[in-house]
Amino acid sequence: MPNKTVMFLVAALLASGALAGPCFAGSIFNFQYSLPAPEVSVEGFGTLIADDVTGGYVIVDIVGTRFVNGVPQRITGLIGPGGYFGNSNLLYYPNTPLLDNNGLSFMVAGELGDFPVNLFSVGVDVYTEDGNGVGYGTFSVTPAPEPSTTGLLALGAVVLGAWTRSRRREPSWQHHG
Repeated sequence: MPNKTVMFLVAALLASGALAGPCFAGSIFNFQYSLPAPEVSVEGFGTLIADDVTGGYVIVDIVGTRFVNGVPQRITGLIGPGGYFGNSNLLYYPNTPLLDNNGLSFMVAGELGDFPVNLFSVGVDVYTEDGNGVGYGTFSVTPAPEPSTTGLLALGAVVLGAWTRSRRREPSWQHHG
């Protein structure tokens, strides 16, 4: 009969197969942008959820924070394609420009209520927002680890810890060299 450690490892591998399946449809990207200007400096960061399409991704959700001259404004949601300034919400990662000239549109919480913002490309690696008097700057994305990947890493750490702990508990007469 196999020892407890082997049985535990087999069970863990079977469980990890269940965790490895997709937790949601889409890819997760962390984003950051900076549009410095003398009068109005705008920065933003957060997370994009995007579905695969031919040639890139279509952004389906956004969470994050936008800063205007250092004052935070919560990004409250995505505006669907064509809903503001003809936005496409397309992401061309890993190609550049990452966004097209129709851009990505989202809602931001302001002092007088929510308002729309469109972030778009005006050239290779040059971005700006719609008519807010902001400057030109950068936009970048990095793929974020999927929850299933994080879950597998955590499960691996637990299995390794349990295995190490069980090895310490075995009496020396059980080791067979």
